[in-house]
Amino acid sequence: MAVVQAGRRMEGGAFSNGLKRRRGQPARRSPEGLPLTRRPPMQSAHVGKHWIGTYENGLGDGATGTLSSKPFRVTQPWAAFLLAAGPFETTRIEIVDAADQKVLLKVSGNDTRKLAGKTNSTETLSPVIVDVRAWQGREILLRVIDEQADSAWGHLNFDDFRFYAQKPVLAGAIEVK
Repeated sequence: MAVVQAGRRMEGGAFSNGLKRRRGQPARRSPEGLPLTRRPPMQSAHVGKHWIGTYENGLGDGATGTLSSKPFRVTQPWAAFLLAAGPFETTRIEIVDAADQKVLLKVSGNDTRKLAGKTNSTETLSPVIVDVRAWQGREILLRVIDEQADSAWGHLNFDDFRFYAQKPVLAGAIEVK
């Protein structure tokens, strides 16, 4: 069953908790002031007060679902966001053409696994840079997708999607095309 809230579409149990107030998961801080996930002492590197995570709903890695943003216009030639995901194609972010629902770009845990170290899994969000010049002026939407049920690290964390006038320089970033 899909739920539409504030223009967003939520399907599946992965988003059953945390978006009720339209804000995502609350970020926690360690005694040192570092951002934490809901599974301390792992650091997450969230930005701001809230983020999107598909583990933190009481269902753990067994939860699956899709969260789709409301459409918005690409206003700058570059975009970046933060992502941490299990090493699977089934834990991913999609950039979608709002008019025809065609997937323009997928970024999965397989794409970001080189940032995760020897286990291929991390809670620490890493920057992802995307060249969006081809879509400038068009309406797009974002999909946060978790289709990895009952597997260790079968979840993802997402935060801080932003547009940039010039290619951003972000420490430790990967660039996807």
